[in-house]
Amino acid sequence: MGDGPDLIGRRLREVRAWRGLSLRATAELAGLSASYLSRIERGERPVERRSTVEALAGALRVAPTELTGRPVAPHTPGESEGHAAVEDLRGALRDIELDAVTPESTGGLRTLPELRHDVDRAAAASFACDYRCLGAVLPDLLPRVWAHAGRIDGARTLLIECLFHAFYLAKDLGYRDVGWSIAGHLHRAAEATDDPAWVAIADYMRAEAMVGAHARTRALEAVVRSADALTPDAGPAGQAYGMLRLSAALQSAATGAVDVVPDYLAEAADISRHTGDGNFGGQHFGPRNVAVWRVAMAVEVGEIDRVPELAEAVDVEALPLGRRAWFLMDVGRGLAAQRGRETVAVDTLRQAEELAPQLVHANPFVRETVADLLRRARRDAGGRELRGIAYRMGMGA
Repeated sequence: MGDGPDLIGRRLREVRAWRGLSLRATAELAGLSASYLSRIERGERPVERRSTVEALAGALRVAPTELTGRPVAPHTPGESEGHAAVEDLRGALRDIELDAVTPESTGGLRTLPELRHDVDRAAAASFACDYRCLGAVLPDLLPRVWAHAGRIDGARTLLIECLFHAFYLAKDLGYRDVGWSIAGHLHRAAEATDDPAWVAIADYMRAEAMVGAHARTRALEAVVRSADALTPDAGPAGQAYGMLRLSAALQSAATGAVDVVPDYLAEAADISRHTGDGNFGGQHFGPRNVAVWRVAMAVEVGEIDRVPELAEAVDVEALPLGRRAWFLMDVGRGLAAQRGRETVAVDTLRQAEELAPQLVHANPFVRETVADLLRRARRDAGGRELRGIAYRMGMGA
């Protein structure tokens, strides 16, 4: 299918025709109005929520990625290298699953400080959303750390960290199947530590790998069950508990159960007052992160009028680079949905792009927002800036 700006609408129309379903029948199955669905297909309305994408995918009995078009084709050499690294990760995971990984096959025995240095290098690239640099080290690093996990004290924690970075490389670039495989390995590695906090973080990440209406329901059940099994404290267990409550808010919003979202956010906020801002499991849980999630959930449930006020409560400069980019993407999406705020929305998305271009270019909801803004833009300074973002996304202008 062509890669025009009305991405989801075009794919939706094509898949619906392939299924032989009328527009009205599809709308009824998805719980949407026929007029709204018609506007999506004609490219007159963006699809802004996970719940809408997953309801439509469920109605058409396809994976949500069939509608979002993920993975998005790379448009720069740097982006191409990130995607190529995911394919290399497939090979590394295959070798791991075939028990073909040993210290000898990965370059010989290493000391814990040597492995720590390599994992820290991957972490720096991961938290900066630099998939090019991450992809340059991760496919070789993962099997190397895996080979040492049962041989050196402390290496198992490094393995969990390495799998964490591999998971987000695959997930952020749209390779959900690879992400799911990595999440399974991560969960088994966490269970081997006998640490409930690590297992809870693994539960959180496995839920992140689940997409689709039925999968979201299972994910919600899993994160609620995992949180209920924890005894939250002011340390790692409390941070893991808070992330599970934030995940429960997202899964609820994505399945349309918006009435319970504030309750889960309130529980996360309550525990964050005890934990403070931390970074157990690479999740940066704490009051700052809860404030970021409040913005994301407002966008997800359609409470876009609240976005500016909620965004004001976030200490943007204190956020890690990757988290700041996610925050700016959500704010930009929320502002773009409000008439008269298009220029500031474009400026906000441009700030996100400057921080993490590969992340922004690959995000299907940002692409929908940019496509919608393109349709509304006039030939002014804001329009030129917007067309620049669209061009760098490979969407044309």
